Amino acid sequence: MVAEPNRLLHDLVLRRLPNLVDRAEDRGGFLPSHIVRSLDRFGHCGDPTLGFALLRCVCGQAKTVPFRCHVRGLCPTCGGRAMSSGAAHLVDRVLPRVRVRQWVLSLPWPRRYLLARRPDLCAGVRRRVWYELRRWYRDRGLLRGVEDGDTGAVVVVQRFGSALNLNVHFHMLLLDGVFAEDHDGVLRWQALQAPTNDEVQALVDKMSQRVEVWLARQGFGDDEVADEDEDDSSVVLLAASVAGRVAHGQRAGARVRRLRRGHERPFRLPPLCGEARGYNLHAGVVIAANRREGLERLCRYVLRPPLARTRLHQRPDGLLVLSLRRPYSDGTTEFIFSEVELAEKLAALVPPARKNGISYHGVLAPRHGWRRRVVPVPPKEERRERLTKAAKKPGLRWHAWADLLWRVFEVDGLACPCGRRLVLHAVVLPPATLDVLDSLERSGALTYGEPTANAVQARAPPEVA
Repeated sequence: MVAEPNRLLHDLVLRRLPNLVDRAEDRGGFLPSHIVRSLDRFGHCGDPTLGFALLRCVCGQAKTVPFRCHVRGLCPTCGGRAMSSGAAHLVDRVLPRVRVRQWVLSLPWPRRYLLARRPDLCAGVRRRVWYELRRWYRDRGLLRGVEDGDTGAVVVVQRFGSALNLNVHFHMLLLDGVFAEDHDGVLRWQALQAPTNDEVQALVDKMSQRVEVWLARQGFGDDEVADEDEDDSSVVLLAASVAGRVAHGQRAGARVRRLRRGHERPFRLPPLCGEARGYNLHAGVVIAANRREGLERLCRYVLRPPLARTRLHQRPDGLLVLSLRRPYSDGTTEFIFSEVELAEKLAALVPPARKNGISYHGVLAPRHGWRRRVVPVPPKEERRERLTKAAKKPGLRWHAWADLLWRVFEVDGLACPCGRRLVLHAVVLPPATLDVLDSLERSGALTYGEPTANAVQARAPPEVA
Protein backbone atom coordinates (compact mmCIF):
# COMPACT_ATOMS: atom_id res chain seq x y z
CA MET A 1 0.00 0.00 0.00
CA VAL A 2 1.44 3.40 -1.02
CA ALA A 3 1.39 6.09 1.66
CA GLU A 4 1.99 9.77 1.18
CA PRO A 5 5.45 10.87 2.29
CA ASN A 6 5.78 13.25 5.21
CA ARG A 7 2.35 12.77 6.78
CA LEU A 8 3.72 13.56 10.24
CA LEU A 9 1.48 16.57 10.79
CA HIS A 10 -1.67 14.96 9.39
CA ASP A 11 -1.32 11.76 11.40
CA LEU A 12 -0.62 13.77 14.54
CA VAL A 13 -3.85 15.74 14.15
CA LEU A 14 -5.89 12.60 13.56
CA ARG A 15 -4.45 10.98 16.69
CA ARG A 16 -4.87 14.00 18.95
CA LEU A 17 -8.15 15.51 17.79
CA PRO A 18 -10.17 13.10 20.01
CA ASN A 19 -8.04 14.23 22.98
CA LEU A 20 -8.96 17.87 22.35
CA VAL A 21 -12.66 17.02 22.08
CA ASP A 22 -12.58 14.86 25.23
CA ARG A 23 -10.81 17.54 27.27
CA ALA A 24 -13.38 20.11 26.19
CA GLU A 25 -16.17 17.77 27.32
CA ASP A 26 -14.37 17.08 30.61
CA ARG A 27 -14.53 20.81 31.31
CA GLY A 28 -18.26 20.74 30.68
CA GLY A 29 -17.97 22.52 27.33
CA PHE A 30 -17.42 21.82 23.66
CA LEU A 31 -14.96 22.51 20.87
CA PRO A 32 -16.65 24.59 18.13
CA SER A 33 -17.80 22.51 15.18
CA HIS A 34 -15.83 24.52 12.59
CA ILE A 35 -12.58 23.77 14.45
CA VAL A 36 -13.35 20.03 14.73
CA ARG A 37 -14.41 19.89 11.09
CA SER A 38 -11.32 21.77 9.86
CA LEU A 39 -8.90 19.63 11.87
CA ASP A 40 -10.59 16.41 10.73
CA ARG A 41 -10.44 17.44 7.07
CA PHE A 42 -6.83 18.53 7.48
CA GLY A 43 -5.90 15.20 9.04
CA HIS A 44 -7.25 13.34 5.99
CA CYS A 45 -5.67 15.75 3.48
CA GLY A 46 -3.71 13.82 0.86
CA ASP A 47 -4.93 10.40 1.96
CA PRO A 48 -5.08 8.42 -1.31
CA THR A 49 -7.61 5.98 0.11
CA LEU A 50 -10.17 8.81 0.02
CA GLY A 51 -9.72 9.44 -3.69
CA PHE A 52 -7.10 10.54 -6.19
CA ALA A 53 -6.45 11.46 -9.79
CA LEU A 54 -4.48 8.84 -11.72
CA LEU A 55 -2.04 10.14 -14.34
CA ARG A 56 -0.54 7.80 -16.93
CA CYS A 57 2.05 7.90 -19.66
CA VAL A 58 2.24 5.71 -22.77
CA CYS A 59 5.49 4.28 -21.35
CA GLY A 60 3.52 2.68 -18.50
CA GLN A 61 4.52 5.07 -15.68
CA ALA A 62 1.69 6.17 -13.38
CA LYS A 63 1.38 8.93 -10.80
CA THR A 64 -1.32 9.61 -8.25
CA VAL A 65 -2.41 13.06 -7.10
CA PRO A 66 -4.62 12.69 -3.99
CA PHE A 67 -7.56 14.90 -3.16
CA ARG A 68 -6.93 17.78 -0.77
CA CYS A 69 -8.74 19.28 2.20
CA HIS A 70 -8.75 23.00 1.17
CA VAL A 71 -8.80 24.00 4.85
CA ARG A 72 -8.20 27.74 5.18
CA GLY A 73 -5.31 29.07 7.21
CA LEU A 74 -3.95 25.74 8.44
CA CYS A 75 -2.87 23.17 5.84
CA PRO A 76 0.69 23.69 4.50
CA THR A 77 -0.19 22.09 1.16
CA CYS A 78 -3.56 23.69 0.48
CA GLY A 79 -2.44 26.95 2.06
CA GLY A 80 0.63 26.95 -0.15
CA ARG A 81 -1.48 26.45 -3.24
CA ALA A 82 -3.87 29.22 -2.18
CA MET A 83 -0.84 31.43 -1.47
CA SER A 84 0.60 30.95 -4.96
CA SER A 85 -2.76 31.32 -6.69
CA GLY A 86 -3.67 34.41 -4.65
CA ALA A 87 -0.31 36.07 -5.32
CA ALA A 88 -0.68 35.44 -9.05
CA HIS A 89 -4.18 36.96 -8.93
CA LEU A 90 -3.00 40.09 -7.11
CA VAL A 91 -0.09 40.71 -9.47
CA ASP A 92 -1.96 39.95 -12.71
CA ARG A 93 -5.37 41.46 -11.96
CA VAL A 94 -5.31 43.80 -8.95
CA LEU A 95 -2.09 45.69 -8.20
CA PRO A 96 -1.20 48.25 -10.92
CA ARG A 97 2.32 48.83 -12.18
CA VAL A 98 3.21 51.41 -9.55
CA ARG A 99 5.39 51.34 -6.45
CA VAL A 100 3.92 49.28 -3.60
CA ARG A 101 4.81 49.62 0.07
CA GLN A 102 4.06 47.05 2.77
CA TRP A 103 2.78 48.40 6.08
CA VAL A 104 2.63 45.89 8.95
CA LEU A 105 0.68 46.69 12.11
CA SER A 106 1.10 44.49 15.20
CA LEU A 107 -1.28 44.76 18.14
CA PRO A 108 -0.95 44.62 21.94
CA TRP A 109 -1.30 41.20 23.52
CA PRO A 110 -4.82 41.71 24.97
CA ARG A 111 -6.10 43.04 21.64
CA ARG A 112 -4.84 39.98 19.76
CA TYR A 113 -7.11 37.77 21.83
CA LEU A 114 -10.02 40.19 21.52
CA LEU A 115 -9.80 40.43 17.73
CA ALA A 116 -9.33 36.66 17.37
CA ARG A 117 -12.57 36.09 19.30
CA ARG A 118 -14.53 38.89 17.63
CA PRO A 119 -14.14 39.08 13.81
CA ASP A 120 -16.49 42.09 13.72
CA LEU A 121 -14.11 44.05 15.94
CA CYS A 122 -11.19 42.91 13.80
CA ALA A 123 -12.93 44.33 10.72
CA GLY A 124 -13.62 47.60 12.54
CA VAL A 125 -9.99 47.98 13.60
CA ARG A 126 -8.84 47.18 10.06
CA ARG A 127 -11.05 49.94 8.63
CA ARG A 128 -9.79 52.55 11.07
CA VAL A 129 -6.16 51.68 10.39
CA TRP A 130 -6.87 52.02 6.67
CA TYR A 131 -8.57 55.42 7.21
CA GLU A 132 -5.44 56.79 8.88
CA LEU A 133 -3.15 55.55 6.13
CA ARG A 134 -5.46 56.87 3.44
CA ARG A 135 -5.63 60.28 5.08
CA TRP A 136 -1.83 60.36 5.36
CA TYR A 137 -1.38 59.62 1.64
CA ARG A 138 -3.98 62.19 0.65
CA ASP A 139 -2.34 64.87 2.80
CA ARG A 140 1.03 64.03 1.27
CA GLY A 141 -0.54 64.36 -2.16
CA LEU A 142 -1.86 67.82 -1.31
CA LEU A 143 1.67 68.90 -0.42
CA ARG A 144 2.67 67.89 -3.96
CA GLY A 145 -0.23 69.85 -5.44
CA VAL A 146 -2.46 66.82 -6.08
CA GLU A 147 -6.07 67.53 -5.09
CA ASP A 148 -8.71 64.85 -4.60
CA GLY A 149 -6.10 62.12 -4.91
CA ASP A 150 -6.71 58.60 -3.68
CA THR A 151 -4.66 55.49 -3.07
CA GLY A 152 -5.53 51.81 -2.69
CA ALA A 153 -4.66 48.86 -0.51
CA VAL A 154 -4.89 45.10 -0.15
CA VAL A 155 -5.16 44.22 3.55
CA VAL A 156 -4.46 40.69 4.79
CA VAL A 157 -5.29 39.65 8.36
CA GLN A 158 -2.74 37.11 9.59
CA ARG A 159 -3.53 35.12 12.74
CA PHE A 160 -0.20 33.42 13.44
CA GLY A 161 3.33 34.11 14.58
CA SER A 162 6.52 32.26 13.74
CA ALA A 163 6.14 30.07 16.85
CA LEU A 164 2.59 28.95 15.88
CA ASN A 165 1.22 31.34 18.47
CA LEU A 166 -2.01 33.24 17.93
CA ASN A 167 -0.92 36.69 16.75
CA VAL A 168 -3.55 38.72 14.91
CA HIS A 169 -1.85 41.44 12.85
CA PHE A 170 -2.31 43.25 9.56
CA HIS A 171 -0.21 43.14 6.40
CA MET A 172 -1.20 46.04 4.14
CA LEU A 173 0.04 46.43 0.57
CA LEU A 174 -0.52 50.09 -0.27
CA LEU A 175 0.04 51.85 -3.57
CA ASP A 176 2.89 54.17 -2.58
CA GLY A 177 1.34 57.34 -3.99
CA VAL A 178 -2.00 58.69 -5.19
CA PHE A 179 -4.11 58.60 -8.34
CA ALA A 180 -5.91 61.78 -9.42
CA GLU A 181 -7.76 63.07 -12.45
CA ASP A 182 -6.35 66.04 -14.32
CA HIS A 183 -8.43 68.77 -15.99
CA ASP A 184 -8.93 66.55 -19.06
CA GLY A 185 -10.31 63.68 -17.01
CA VAL A 186 -7.18 61.57 -17.47
CA LEU A 187 -6.25 59.49 -14.43
CA ARG A 188 -2.60 60.04 -13.51
CA TRP A 189 -0.29 58.52 -10.91
CA GLN A 190 1.78 60.62 -8.51
CA ALA A 191 4.45 58.79 -6.54
CA LEU A 192 5.23 60.19 -3.09
CA GLN A 193 8.39 60.36 -1.04
CA ALA A 194 9.12 57.62 1.44
CA PRO A 195 7.98 58.28 5.02
CA THR A 196 10.49 59.23 7.67
CA ASN A 197 10.92 57.57 11.05
CA ASP A 198 9.15 60.50 12.70
CA GLU A 199 6.21 60.23 10.31
CA VAL A 200 5.83 56.49 10.97
CA GLN A 201 5.91 57.19 14.71
CA ALA A 202 3.26 59.92 14.34
CA LEU A 203 1.10 57.52 12.30
CA VAL A 204 1.23 54.72 14.86
CA ASP A 205 0.38 57.27 17.59
CA LYS A 206 -2.76 58.30 15.70
CA MET A 207 -3.70 54.72 14.84
CA SER A 208 -3.37 53.45 18.39
CA GLN A 209 -5.37 56.36 19.78
CA ARG A 210 -8.15 56.03 17.21
CA VAL A 211 -8.41 52.25 17.60
CA GLU A 212 -8.47 52.39 21.40
CA VAL A 213 -11.12 55.12 21.42
CA TRP A 214 -13.30 53.10 19.04
CA LEU A 215 -12.86 49.88 21.04
CA ALA A 216 -13.77 51.74 24.23
CA ARG A 217 -16.98 52.94 22.56
CA GLN A 218 -17.78 49.32 21.74
CA GLY A 219 -17.48 48.48 25.43
CA PHE A 220 -13.91 47.17 25.42
CA GLY A 221 -11.68 49.45 27.44
CA ASP A 222 -8.17 48.71 28.60
CA ASP A 223 -9.29 46.11 31.13
CA GLU A 224 -12.16 44.59 29.13
CA VAL A 225 -11.95 41.26 27.29
CA ALA A 226 -14.15 39.59 24.70
CA ASP A 227 -17.51 38.20 25.75
CA GLU A 228 -16.90 34.54 26.52
CA ASP A 229 -19.22 31.59 26.14
CA GLU A 230 -18.64 29.45 29.23
CA ASP A 231 -19.29 26.30 27.20
CA ASP A 232 -16.91 27.21 24.36
CA SER A 233 -13.60 25.56 25.24
CA SER A 234 -11.77 27.25 22.37
CA VAL A 235 -11.34 30.35 24.58
CA VAL A 236 -8.82 28.39 26.66
CA LEU A 237 -6.87 27.42 23.55
CA LEU A 238 -6.90 30.98 22.20
CA ALA A 239 -5.80 32.57 25.47
CA ALA A 240 -2.99 30.06 25.93
CA SER A 241 -1.83 30.48 22.33
CA VAL A 242 -1.66 34.27 22.61
CA ALA A 243 0.36 34.02 25.81
CA GLY A 244 2.66 31.29 24.46
CA ARG A 245 1.56 28.81 27.11
CA VAL A 246 0.16 25.27 27.30
CA ALA A 247 -3.63 24.98 27.63
CA HIS A 248 -4.18 21.45 28.99
CA GLY A 249 -2.46 18.53 30.63
CA GLN A 250 0.23 18.29 33.27
CA ARG A 251 2.01 21.37 31.89
CA ALA A 252 -1.15 23.50 31.74
CA GLY A 253 -0.24 27.16 32.23
CA ALA A 254 3.49 26.60 31.67
CA ARG A 255 5.35 28.35 28.89
CA VAL A 256 6.04 26.50 25.67
CA ARG A 257 9.49 24.93 25.84
CA ARG A 258 12.20 26.52 23.74
CA LEU A 259 15.86 26.04 22.84
CA ARG A 260 18.29 28.94 22.89
CA ARG A 261 21.35 28.32 20.75
CA GLY A 262 22.26 31.88 19.86
CA HIS A 263 23.52 34.79 21.93
CA GLU A 264 21.07 37.26 23.36
CA ARG A 265 21.23 40.63 21.65
CA PRO A 266 19.55 43.94 22.46
CA PHE A 267 16.31 44.54 20.63
CA ARG A 268 16.21 47.64 18.45
CA LEU A 269 13.46 48.88 16.23
CA PRO A 270 14.39 48.69 12.54
CA PRO A 271 14.23 51.77 10.30
CA LEU A 272 10.76 53.10 9.43
CA CYS A 273 9.25 51.48 12.49
CA GLY A 274 7.35 53.01 15.41
CA GLU A 275 5.66 51.89 18.64
CA ALA A 276 2.86 53.34 20.74
CA ARG A 277 0.66 51.75 23.45
CA GLY A 278 1.76 48.27 22.39
CA TYR A 279 1.01 48.90 18.69
CA ASN A 280 3.92 48.47 16.28
CA LEU A 281 3.95 49.84 12.71
CA HIS A 282 6.61 48.96 10.14
CA ALA A 283 6.90 50.41 6.62
CA GLY A 284 10.40 49.37 5.54
CA VAL A 285 9.55 47.08 2.58
CA VAL A 286 8.83 48.74 -0.75
CA ILE A 287 8.72 47.26 -4.26
CA ALA A 288 9.55 49.35 -7.34
CA ALA A 289 7.02 49.59 -10.16
CA ASN A 290 9.04 47.43 -12.56
CA ARG A 291 9.76 44.61 -10.08
CA ARG A 292 6.72 42.42 -10.68
CA GLU A 293 8.50 39.21 -9.71
CA GLY A 294 9.56 40.80 -6.42
CA LEU A 295 5.99 41.98 -5.88
CA GLU A 296 4.71 38.44 -6.41
CA ARG A 297 7.21 37.10 -3.86
CA LEU A 298 6.00 39.72 -1.39
CA CYS A 299 2.38 38.72 -2.03
CA ARG A 300 3.26 35.07 -1.42
CA TYR A 301 4.96 36.06 1.83
CA VAL A 302 1.85 37.98 2.95
CA LEU A 303 -0.51 35.12 1.99
CA ARG A 304 1.65 32.28 3.32
CA PRO A 305 0.25 29.47 5.51
CA PRO A 306 1.28 29.38 9.19
CA LEU A 307 3.57 26.36 8.96
CA ALA A 308 6.06 24.95 6.47
CA ARG A 309 6.62 21.22 6.73
CA THR A 310 10.38 21.68 6.50
CA ARG A 311 10.34 23.57 9.82
CA LEU A 312 8.91 20.65 11.82
CA HIS A 313 10.56 17.36 12.75
CA GLN A 314 10.10 14.72 15.45
CA ARG A 315 12.77 13.66 17.89
CA PRO A 316 13.36 10.02 18.90
CA ASP A 317 11.62 10.70 22.24
CA GLY A 318 8.43 11.69 20.39
CA LEU A 319 8.61 15.44 21.01
CA LEU A 320 8.22 17.76 18.04
CA VAL A 321 10.70 20.53 17.25
CA LEU A 322 9.67 23.68 15.39
CA SER A 323 12.61 25.58 13.92
CA LEU A 324 12.50 29.35 13.50
CA ARG A 325 13.53 30.96 10.24
CA ARG A 326 15.33 33.68 12.21
CA PRO A 327 16.47 33.49 15.85
CA TYR A 328 14.69 35.69 18.38
CA SER A 329 16.59 38.48 20.07
CA ASP A 330 16.92 36.29 23.22
CA GLY A 331 18.68 33.57 21.18
CA THR A 332 15.68 31.24 20.76
CA THR A 333 16.00 29.09 17.64
CA GLU A 334 13.53 26.25 18.27
CA PHE A 335 10.31 25.51 20.12
CA ILE A 336 9.49 22.07 21.53
CA PHE A 337 5.96 20.62 21.70
CA SER A 338 4.35 17.40 22.72
CA GLU A 339 1.82 16.03 20.25
CA VAL A 340 -1.12 17.35 22.28
CA GLU A 341 0.49 20.77 22.69
CA LEU A 342 1.05 21.10 18.94
CA ALA A 343 -2.54 20.03 18.23
CA GLU A 344 -3.71 22.76 20.64
CA LYS A 345 -1.69 25.38 18.74
CA LEU A 346 -3.10 24.27 15.40
CA ALA A 347 -6.66 24.33 16.74
CA ALA A 348 -6.19 27.91 17.95
CA LEU A 349 -5.11 29.01 14.45
CA VAL A 350 -8.27 27.81 12.67
CA PRO A 351 -9.87 31.02 11.33
CA PRO A 352 -13.52 31.88 11.98
CA ALA A 353 -15.93 30.27 9.56
CA ARG A 354 -17.14 32.36 6.60
CA LYS A 355 -14.98 35.41 7.44
CA ASN A 356 -12.76 36.99 4.83
CA GLY A 357 -9.07 37.39 5.58
CA ILE A 358 -8.39 39.64 2.57
CA SER A 359 -10.01 43.00 1.85
CA TYR A 360 -9.59 45.66 -0.84
CA HIS A 361 -9.72 49.38 -0.15
CA GLY A 362 -9.53 52.73 -1.91
CA VAL A 363 -9.12 52.62 -5.68
CA LEU A 364 -8.79 48.82 -5.47
CA ALA A 365 -12.18 48.41 -3.77
CA PRO A 366 -14.78 46.66 -5.96
CA ARG A 367 -17.16 49.65 -6.08
CA HIS A 368 -14.63 52.44 -6.51
CA GLY A 369 -15.25 54.43 -9.69
CA TRP A 370 -11.58 54.34 -10.73
CA ARG A 371 -10.97 50.63 -10.19
CA ARG A 372 -11.40 49.58 -13.82
CA ARG A 373 -9.00 52.31 -14.90
CA VAL A 374 -6.39 51.38 -12.29
CA VAL A 375 -6.08 47.59 -12.24
CA PRO A 376 -3.76 46.04 -14.85
CA VAL A 377 -4.90 44.29 -17.98
CA PRO A 378 -4.53 40.54 -17.36
CA PRO A 379 -1.71 39.00 -19.40
CA LYS A 380 -2.47 36.58 -22.18
CA GLU A 381 -2.22 33.09 -20.79
CA GLU A 382 0.16 30.59 -22.27
CA ARG A 383 -1.56 27.56 -23.76
CA ARG A 384 -0.21 24.93 -21.39
CA GLU A 385 -1.48 21.39 -21.31
CA ARG A 386 -3.78 20.75 -18.35
CA LEU A 387 -5.38 17.78 -16.71
CA THR A 388 -8.87 18.74 -17.85
CA LYS A 389 -10.31 20.31 -20.97
CA ALA A 390 -12.57 22.68 -19.03
CA ALA A 391 -12.25 26.23 -20.32
CA LYS A 392 -11.23 28.87 -17.82
CA LYS A 393 -13.75 31.68 -17.57
CA PRO A 394 -12.39 35.25 -17.97
CA GLY A 395 -11.66 36.88 -14.63
CA LEU A 396 -11.75 33.63 -12.67
CA ARG A 397 -9.20 33.52 -9.86
CA TRP A 398 -8.62 29.77 -10.15
CA HIS A 399 -5.22 28.66 -11.51
CA ALA A 400 -4.47 25.18 -12.80
CA TRP A 401 -2.10 22.94 -10.87
CA ALA A 402 0.35 22.65 -13.76
CA ASP A 403 0.31 26.43 -14.34
CA LEU A 404 1.24 27.16 -10.72
CA LEU A 405 4.05 24.60 -10.74
CA TRP A 406 5.57 26.27 -13.77
CA ARG A 407 4.99 29.82 -12.54
CA VAL A 408 6.53 29.33 -9.11
CA PHE A 409 9.22 26.68 -9.69
CA GLU A 410 9.51 26.44 -13.49
CA VAL A 411 8.78 22.74 -13.09
CA ASP A 412 6.61 20.83 -15.53
CA GLY A 413 4.30 18.79 -13.32
CA LEU A 414 3.02 16.71 -16.22
CA ALA A 415 6.42 15.60 -17.52
CA CYS A 416 7.25 11.88 -17.44
CA PRO A 417 10.85 10.69 -16.88
CA CYS A 418 10.74 9.16 -20.35
CA GLY A 419 10.33 12.62 -21.88
CA ARG A 420 6.67 12.23 -22.81
CA ARG A 421 3.59 13.69 -21.13
CA LEU A 422 1.38 12.42 -18.35
CA VAL A 423 -2.33 12.58 -19.07
CA LEU A 424 -5.35 12.18 -16.84
CA HIS A 425 -6.34 8.53 -16.99
CA ALA A 426 -9.03 8.31 -14.31
CA VAL A 427 -10.43 9.81 -11.11
CA VAL A 428 -10.58 7.02 -8.53
CA LEU A 429 -13.07 7.21 -5.67
CA PRO A 430 -13.78 4.91 -2.70
CA PRO A 431 -14.25 1.99 -2.41
CA ALA A 432 -12.07 1.32 -5.47
CA THR A 433 -9.04 3.26 -4.20
CA LEU A 434 -7.45 0.42 -2.23
CA ASP A 435 -7.76 -2.08 -5.07
CA VAL A 436 -6.35 0.34 -7.66
CA LEU A 437 -3.43 1.38 -5.43
CA ASP A 438 -2.54 -2.23 -4.64
CA SER A 439 -2.67 -3.14 -8.33
CA LEU A 440 -0.44 -0.22 -9.29
CA GLU A 441 2.01 -1.00 -6.49
CA ARG A 442 2.34 -4.63 -7.60
CA SER A 443 2.95 -3.55 -11.18
CA GLY A 444 5.89 -1.37 -10.08
CA ALA A 445 4.78 1.54 -12.29
CA LEU A 446 3.49 3.86 -9.56
CA THR A 447 5.16 7.05 -8.37
CA TYR A 448 3.52 9.25 -5.77
CA GLY A 449 2.77 12.79 -6.95
CA GLU A 450 2.67 15.80 -4.68
CA PRO A 451 0.36 18.64 -5.73
CA THR A 452 1.65 22.06 -6.55
CA ALA A 453 1.93 23.83 -3.26
CA ASN A 454 3.27 21.09 -1.00
CA ALA A 455 6.73 22.40 -1.81
CA VAL A 456 5.62 26.00 -2.14
CA GLN A 457 6.88 27.86 0.89
CA ALA A 458 6.87 31.62 1.38
CA ARG A 459 10.16 33.38 1.04
CA ALA A 460 11.27 36.35 3.08
CA PRO A 461 9.93 39.70 1.83
CA PRO A 462 12.17 41.35 -0.78
CA GLU A 463 14.64 43.98 0.24
CA VAL A 464 13.86 47.66 -0.17
CA ALA A 465 13.98 48.61 -3.83
